[in-house]
Amino acid sequence: AQKAKEAGKEFVDVITGIDGSYEKGKQLIIETSRAVVDYTSNIIKAADANTKLKNDALLAVAVNQGLIEKYDRQAEQLRQIRDDESLTIEERIAANEKLAAVLDEQEKLMLANVDIQIAAAQAELDRNNNIENQVALIEAQNEKLAVQAQIEGFRSEQLINVNSLLREQAELENERVEKQKEAAEDIV
Repeated sequence: AQKAKEAGKEFVDVITGIDGSYEKGKQLIIETSRAVVDYTSNIIKAADANTKLKNDALLAVAVNQGLIEKYDRQAEQLRQIRDDESLTIEERIAANEKLAAVLDEQEKLMLANVDIQIAAAQAELDRNNNIENQVALIEAQNEKLAVQAQIEGFRSEQLINVNSLLREQAELENERVEKQKEAAEDIV
């Protein structure tokens, strides 16, 4: 059996015209097999990472959406306090200042949410560069711009009310001073 095996190896050497070509071929097959296994393993790891990123993005969006709604509710409650003329001007100004802080927190969360979506879309595009994935990435980037515009609109409304409340506060102070003057004149 050993002689037959060696005769087969010599036969391969005669056909190829290269000494040791059987062993070289065997080594090439082993190395190629290892490379294919490594490549396949890397593809599987990358696919797993992409799937995890997609799943993380979906979970983050769901969790953050609930938090965003919570911030929306808090912001609306603060707007109601700010706009309630039966409250003191100080209470209304404080509510408007708290509204600014809530808007800042909401913006951070909304942008983090969109950044997760952008990362997932980018990973999908890196994995498979096709028109659908290009569109998905552009849409995610556009969503970030929409969030920034939405928050800027909220912030503009809040800033306008800062000026209105300060003007109202000044008017109230002027009225108070006028009443004090009138009271002092009545005494004299």
